[in-house]
Amino acid sequence: MKTIILLICTLSLSAPLFTADDGKANVRAIPNVTAKSTQPVVFSQLEKIDFNQFRLKVNTLLPKDMTVHVYKNNKLVHEYQVENSTGFLKRYKIKGVNSRSKIEVILKTDDGFSQRLQL
Repeated sequence: MKTIILLICTLSLSAPLFTADDGKANVRAIPNVTAKSTQPVVFSQLEKIDFNQFRLKVNTLLPKDMTVHVYKNNKLVHEYQVENSTGFLKRYKIKGVNSRSKIEVILKTDDGFSQRLQL
């Protein structure tokens, strides 16, 4: 029975390789095909609480300075600056919201990350 051992080695931080060894000195280096994002990972959720109340949850892996823009029907209604935060929970109550209103939240970091959330 042939046994294959997979080892993970890194030549540099940005180029990991998987090495396959079948026990007969047949070693093959296989490049890691998973894409590595250069942008910070931001987990966020926008949910409707009431007809005019919304909750924004944001978590980041590293502390970031962020700007939150809230739009109602493509018009900026609120802007909020968060400094050196790893996460926050914010509740918004927006006046004049009806069932056809388009609510969007855009998160931006100083290093170029941007994420759009819509209801």
